[in-house]
Amino acid sequence: MEIRLSTKDAYEIATRHESTSRGNGKEMDQRNSSIGRQLGRDNTGKASAGIRSRDACKNGTSRGKLWITKSGKLVRSNA
Repeated sequence: MEIRLSTKDAYEIATRHESTSRGNGKEMDQRNSSIGRQLGRDNTGKASAGIRSRDACKNGTSRGKLWITKSGKLVRSNA
């Protein structure tokens, strides 16, 4: 969203989307959304911004930069 929308709009949409979530799932999504928005900002205006952002998210997942829930706990994505 950050590639195509303003920072404010991307934040509001992501936050509104999680308004009914709870617990670790909500925390995970909010953290990952924040990281994803930053990746989008970093790639805005570059050729293939969507592909670059997608690849950065995949790399972040394998390198433990994102968050997952595992056995009910919030942990780094490479755990």
